[in-house]
Amino acid sequence: MADATPSQDAKMMITITHSKGAAPDVKVAVKKVSQLRKVFVAAAERFRTTPDALVFKYNDNVLEGEHTPKMHEIPEGGIITAYPVDDDEGTQNLQNTQVSMDAFGGDAMDQDVPSPSAKNDKITLVIRSQEGPSFQIKVSRVKPLKSAFDKAHEQFRKAPNTFRFFYNGTRLQDDDTPKMHEMENNDEIDANIQQVGGAFLG
Repeated sequence: MADATPSQDAKMMITITHSKGAAPDVKVAVKKVSQLRKVFVAAAERFRTTPDALVFKYNDNVLEGEHTPKMHEIPEGGIITAYPVDDDEGTQNLQNTQVSMDAFGGDAMDQDVPSPSAKNDKITLVIRSQEGPSFQIKVSRVKPLKSAFDKAHEQFRKAPNTFRFFYNGTRLQDDDTPKMHEMENNDEIDANIQQVGGAFLG
């Protein structure tokens, strides 16, 4: 019988919620062993701020960019709360948490730090559908995918909002970015026609 234990390389969805309810929750796909830094960047973008302006906590533990979901045993669907740095509740014990980071390796912060230019680099994605041949489109890692979705409707000659788009089984929203879902060069997005009452549109 095959082992049903999820692979550490498998992605899971976690939710970032703002402590003040200043913006809608952010859902991000991440690997259990991936650093949370890119999750914090994606959440900060949605909250219209910067990661440095927020303190991220899970079960009252302050999270750092080099931490991983596995390190804090964050499960599928786990919720991380983002507190503004001027929020007393969010910043308490922050200094102690930073000191305790030595237990995880103090030099971890020096690894995998994206350069300023890396934030704006582009990747090529493949959009495929049963409505026609797949096509490639170049997009920014940090900009909403809506322009790519609009291009797909045009490419497959369908009316706007005909398709729902999925990446690795996860439904994509217009304001999602490739970075939020850790998309890489030549990754594929599926364009599926919406179903209403069991019937296909178009």
